[in-house]
Amino acid sequence: MRATAVVDARYDATRDRVELTQRNGKVRLVPRRLLPELDGVPAAILRSIAVSPAGDAISWRDVDVNVSVRGLLDRERRSRRVDFSAGAGHTT
Repeated sequence: MRATAVVDARYDATRDRVELTQRNGKVRLVPRRLLPELDGVPAAILRSIAVSPAGDAISWRDVDVNVSVRGLLDRERRSRRVDFSAGAGHTT
């Protein structure tokens, strides 16, 4: 199992984000807006995150949504990139 595999996941309704705890102890904070497949899903259901045994996926079984951890972290990284061609300080 990779050190970056997820061992725990939870939804923080106050900040509208998913918190992923990796095997290496690092906590990744992912804005829920990066999961458009969960738009309109109530917080009570968002809190019911299941982590796959390998730690490579998370799912919300009540709404049949499965997400690759690697893909989600890629989305999160891309959301933080700065687009210098658009002018200083603009993010994509």
